[in-house]
Amino acid sequence: MDILQSLQKGPTEILNKLASIESRITKHEGMIADIRDSLGTTKKQVKDLGKIVTEHKDDISILQKEFKNLQAKNVDLENRSRRQNLCFME
Repeated sequence: MDILQSLQKGPTEILNKLASIESRITKHEGMIADIRDSLGTTKKQVKDLGKIVTEHKDDISILQKEFKNLQAKNVDLENRSRRQNLCFME
């Protein structure tokens, strides 16, 4: 009789375990979908930040050139002003 009862419980236990496995798989599929969405958003943000960094690099390059030009202009103007302050005595 015990064998018969255990044989009758066997399929029920298997079905319960399968239902539990299916439930966990469904839960994990949902988590994977959330991770994919998050990854897509992160990729877009990284791409956007890459564009911004490139723009800033270009701006910095332009500003560095302007700074060098202004430094050269400043040196030239200082030198010109010194020339005007020279007094020659005879």
